[in-house]
Amino acid sequence: MERLTYLRKQIDEVDRQILDLLRRRLTIAEEIGRVKVENRLPTRDEEREREVLERAASKAEADGIDPEPVRRIFTEIIRLSTEAQKRT
Repeated sequence: MERLTYLRKQIDEVDRQILDLLRRRLTIAEEIGRVKVENRLPTRDEEREREVLERAASKAEADGIDPEPVRRIFTEIIRLSTEAQKRT
């Protein structure tokens, strides 16, 4: 059971890191939103979104991870980032 507790603590730490990185990404997205407003650019860039999704799916597949759930996760991350850009 000690090993299980240890492993769960490792998962908890990884989860914390994921959330820290998500917050960092959203902070950067807010700044991108300001730059887009200053330059009169649309919030959404569908080509960029496709690139991000493809890169994430390719990396997942190369790492032996099912790319479809990763694609869904990144779709949601992009949605959150787009919302962050709109708040600026």
